[in-house]
Amino acid sequence: MPDTCPKCNHPIQAGSQFCDNCGEKVSSAPPVVPAWMNPVPPTLPKKPQIPQNPKPAASTTGPTPIRAAETPPVAPRISAVSGRILVQSSGSSIPIPPGKIEVLLGRDDPANNRFPDINLDPYQGLENGVSRRHACLVCENGQVFLKDLGSVNGTYLHNQRLSPEVKTPINHGDEFILGRMKLTYYTR
Repeated sequence: MPDTCPKCNHPIQAGSQFCDNCGEKVSSAPPVVPAWMNPVPPTLPKKPQIPQNPKPAASTTGPTPIRAAETPPVAPRISAVSGRILVQSSGSSIPIPPGKIEVLLGRDDPANNRFPDINLDPYQGLENGVSRRHACLVCENGQVFLKDLGSVNGTYLHNQRLSPEVKTPINHGDEFILGRMKLTYYTR
């Protein structure tokens, strides 16, 4: 990878795929995935083996005790938005900042000192009609929702335009569109 952008000669950080200054693609290498994006799956304790037809023990003290029913482990409820956003046109994967219950999607607005959690400027956000404060992902009661923030060009989920300020559930693998930019939400 070059040390400077071939388009504007701005210094490039190691591992960057796009120039921070002009958005030019500077690497053809696959995106670097942070370690927290590939967690090691937890191992569940093994269930004790219960014989199918246990023979009653020879006992003179009373009836055989009744075993408590085993309950399956409960999946943990999510308490923050997590995962990544895939930009379909470039194949770029953008990690969602960890630990946030609301993640703003849009474009940088340096004039007003407003910067979204996921900046889509380097992925041709402006050219694809993405607003500066376009939409957000919100975690509420263990479910992630997509909410349009009154964007000019709209937010679409399952090819349906979302009403502004209305939270709509979004799931792993769902495709959504901000303006004309096609994205996919992945929880892991």
